[in-house]
Amino acid sequence: MNKLTQSLVALGLNEKEASIYIALYKLGEATSYQIAKESGVKRPTVYVIMEELRKRGLVLVVPHAKKQVFVAKDPHEFIQEFQSKSNENMRNLLTLLPKLSHPDTDTIVFKGKGALAQGLSYGLRSIEKDKEIVAFYAAVSKDLKVGSEYPEHFRDLYKLGFTMKLLTPSNSYDAPFIEDDKKYGFKRQKISHQLFSPRISIEICGDLTKTIIHKKREVIVVRDKTVADFYRQIFSMLWKN
Repeated sequence: MNKLTQSLVALGLNEKEASIYIALYKLGEATSYQIAKESGVKRPTVYVIMEELRKRGLVLVVPHAKKQVFVAKDPHEFIQEFQSKSNENMRNLLTLLPKLSHPDTDTIVFKGKGALAQGLSYGLRSIEKDKEIVAFYAAVSKDLKVGSEYPEHFRDLYKLGFTMKLLTPSNSYDAPFIEDDKKYGFKRQKISHQLFSPRISIEICGDLTKTIIHKKREVIVVRDKTVADFYRQIFSMLWKN
């Protein structure tokens, strides 16, 4: 497929439909015979496809012609209608999907390649209010190479309008994150590692609680308001205002 055909296929046509539309647009006005000759598609197939394109409003029949003559619809109108329908479909999805009933508790486990990035980003775009994340983070050793997932995660949080408060053990080497904290306005406090030395990290936002198991590179996401509120209360007791 050439780029023109690929573009039309991306807009919902199949290859033969795209070839016929291109041939007709090139010819201006044409009969089925002329379209078949230009497109290389067999004439009986052209008849069938032209009728389908006509029903979809992509080609028009020239009135009062002795022979049935077709003309391609202006591509600007075609694209505008496609964009309009796409926007309407997206609005319907965003409006209707959240209304579907679901269990009070949803648990999703992200494993394997890309699990950290997927788990950390899960559900964030659906949160419109109370955009504060509170987090308990495991200690980072000085010789540990920090993956790209966390800097990208913090950057995405900032772009989405989230604030963040983090609790980390006192022996954590947080130097790689200090610049991001300043840049994004995140707040970080340390707790004595003799009292607080987790090997996992936990983020709480909205009804979501995300447990990050670093050794396995897994993220367990629980959607439950009571669980999220429980962790938030513990965080509030430890956070020094």
